[in-house]
Amino acid sequence: MQEAAPEKKYVRELFQLFVERGMEMTVEQVAERLHVTKKTLYNHFESKRAMADSVIRYFVAGVERKIAVSRRPGDDAIMQFLRASRIVPREIARLKFAFLNGILGQYKEFFTFSDPEGFYYRMVRENLLLGMKSGLYRKDADIGALLLSHTAVLDYIYDRNNIARYYNRAGGYFAEFVKAYLFSVVNDENRKLLSSYLEKV
Repeated sequence: MQEAAPEKKYVRELFQLFVERGMEMTVEQVAERLHVTKKTLYNHFESKRAMADSVIRYFVAGVERKIAVSRRPGDDAIMQFLRASRIVPREIARLKFAFLNGILGQYKEFFTFSDPEGFYYRMVRENLLLGMKSGLYRKDADIGALLLSHTAVLDYIYDRNNIARYYNRAGGYFAEFVKAYLFSVVNDENRKLLSSYLEKV
C-alpha cells in the first residue's frame, strides 16, 4: 500500500488533532503533539491560518465525497437535495464543540455557507438549476434570492455567537429549514411528491 504524501498525512493528522484539542493550540504545541519540529510544519504550512484552511478543505472534501456516494441512479433534484441535507449537519455534528467554536471564532471565512465559491452554495445552485430544468421546481424562482436567504440562515445557525445555543440541536434546525426551503421552491404539481420523500428520508 502506497504511503500518503507527507503534506496529506500532516493535514489528516492536523484535522484529528484540532478536532480533539480545539483551535487554541499554539504552533509549538501542534508540533509537539505531531512529533515534528516547528520548521517541519512551516515547510508545509506558512501559518496557523494556512493549517486551518487545509483542515477545513480536508473536512469539506470528505463531506463532498459522502454526498457523491449517497446519490442513487434515478434520484431527482428533490431526493438529491434531501440526501445531501442529511449528510451535511451530521458530518458537522461530528466536529467537537471546541474545534467548531475555534474555527468560527478565528477562521470564519473558511466555514461559510454563503460563500459563492464554497461547496454548499455551489451545490444548492446546481440543485436549483437541475430542479427547474426537470420541472420539479418553480420556473419563476429567483435563484439569487433563494441562494442568499437559504445560505444566510445556515450562516446564522453556525455563527460563533449562536453555535453554543444551536450546537446540540443544529441538525434538527437544519432539517426543518431544508424542509421549509424545499416547500418554497418545489412547484405546486410536485408538493405531494416532496411530502412522500420527506416520509421516506
